[in-house]
Amino acid sequence: MIVADANLVAYYYLPGPFQPLAQRIIQKDPVWFVPPILVLEFRNILLGFVRGKQLHKKDAIELAVRVELIFSQRTKGGSSAQVMDLACDSGCSAYDAEYIALAQMMGVKLVTNDKYLLNAFPKVAVALEDF
Repeated sequence: MIVADANLVAYYYLPGPFQPLAQRIIQKDPVWFVPPILVLEFRNILLGFVRGKQLHKKDAIELAVRVELIFSQRTKGGSSAQVMDLACDSGCSAYDAEYIALAQMMGVKLVTNDKYLLNAFPKVAVALEDF
């Protein structure tokens, strides 16, 4: 069981250089949890693909709905106090602190390529290639 950030989810579902790595991660551990912010961040990633002409709008909508359904039972949020404490103490955004808070709450690793989170939370965050 892991916490997956929005980029890891995107790497898994969208073609790109990190897709094979994301596929290996899900083979190693298929139980991914996410905070509620994942849906919003994933939509924004999809929008970038649409605007970059890498994905049709219809396909982006279908994928967004699919990911929402897949993670509907694997979405949990940390407390506002925990998220704010983490964000204030580390200097990271509240968005990023959501992922760290969830990983801490569940006692699992956050798998991410976010260099800031990897440096700020080395006991919680682990790089894709190191997982």
